[in-house]
Amino acid sequence: MSSYKAFVYFGGKAHEIIVTSLNLKSLKEEVVKIVNTNDYFRIVDNNEQEIINDQQLKISFEIQPALFFVYCINNNDNDEKKYPEDKNKKEDNECYKIVNPLVLLTGASKYNNLDYLPEVKADLIMIRNLFEEIYGYDVYSTYDQNKPETELLTLNQLEIFLMKHYINNNYDSLIFVWCGHGNTISEEGDILITSDDDNEYKLFKKVQELFTNIFLNKPKIFIKNIYQKNE
Repeated sequence: MSSYKAFVYFGGKAHEIIVTSLNLKSLKEEVVKIVNTNDYFRIVDNNEQEIINDQQLKISFEIQPALFFVYCINNNDNDEKKYPEDKNKKEDNECYKIVNPLVLLTGASKYNNLDYLPEVKADLIMIRNLFEEIYGYDVYSTYDQNKPETELLTLNQLEIFLMKHYINNNYDSLIFVWCGHGNTISEEGDILITSDDDNEYKLFKKVQELFTNIFLNKPKIFIKNIYQKNE
């Protein structure tokens, strides 16, 4: 049976989902697992096209990885009549058009003590082509396919990369991607493991906290493509 991977942005974070068929019903079933099932919602792709039928969904999946935004809709008619000005504010804030995002791609395929991950290189190249060539965004990546040494990414290199783009940016939103080894069951929270060794890592929540202030009230998409570390 075929399966299709996509990322759904909701509640300030990106959720990875798998749909078994390219029909709207399958997508909605996965979205319901993420949002409050008591709410109505609409699904919009990265071209601001609302997905209302199977054909539109298939077109959205022609670009990989597929990316969708979910917006909850308040269906309380009484509240709308009592507070029409609040309804207008909600509608104004409901959709935020991403025009000029800062796209940061990070990852490591070579490790001192962990398995080599050649698929990380392919993922970073594919994602870069998506955002840079198709959407025309500014993309910065720790990996350069013309520089084999960038298959390694130490904690210090990651810190320098993040701070460089933390200081110098003039963007309306953020898209951050990690590809590589990690741990999603740590007591500290999700961790991103750099090439150094098992003891060198970056807490994922620290990356989120770093960019929260400079992108206050702006869309922030954080994507983790994590491979579990060796036991």
